[in-house]
Amino acid sequence: MGMFLVITVAVASTLVALTPPPVYADDAMDELAVSTHHTQDRFDVDSIESRVQAAAIKALFLYHAEGTAAFDLITPTEIIHADIIYPFVLDAATLKTVANGAYPDFAGEVPDDLVNADRPAHRILADLEQGRSTWVEYMASNPDTELIQLKRSYLYLHDGYIFGSGHYLPESAVKYVAEDAVRLYESKGQDAFEIITPEATLRTDELYPFIFDATTLKTVAHGAIPDRVGHVPYSIL
Repeated sequence: MGMFLVITVAVASTLVALTPPPVYADDAMDELAVSTHHTQDRFDVDSIESRVQAAAIKALFLYHAEGTAAFDLITPTEIIHADIIYPFVLDAATLKTVANGAYPDFAGEVPDDLVNADRPAHRILADLEQGRSTWVEYMASNPDTELIQLKRSYLYLHDGYIFGSGHYLPESAVKYVAEDAVRLYESKGQDAFEIITPEATLRTDELYPFIFDATTLKTVAHGAIPDRVGHVPYSIL
């Protein structure tokens, strides 16, 4: 279409903090269990992955204490619409969900972890049988954001069950919103700029795209603040 564009994404929200539950480990689990009593930034990836592991191992300890009755204790009676780290448990033979700490309707389903993962299910199972635990990455629909995002999950095999937990990678949501703006531009041309830009400023903590002309560096579309159109974005000053 003759115009060089730079499309990017911003978010107006501040970091959200989560406090993970403590995990009590025996000697066999010392290298896996993590006890973190203090509050940490949500987007600190290292701390998130520690808490993901802790959630999976805590579910395993509950299974040790309660047997299969733990599955009902893990699974809520109603969907929990919250941005939390939660455990899930799969039957290693059928790969079906037997417990899910946020979405009870997932019971009996084979999760995206194994259907859309970065490697086939039989390889994931082989990795689990060889080393007891592994990480997988896959694209999944985030029920809370309604976006297709990259998710990373930790899996641990024990006693015929796979105990797991995962987290959505925040940068994948940013990438999705930017790519959605690209698709809109390819479909609508420069009319996409008016579609993206609201009539009035939006006070939002949601991700939004903005676009600037790569030649003039001036903003041609902004998903939250229409007054930015025509100005050079602060991000490249």
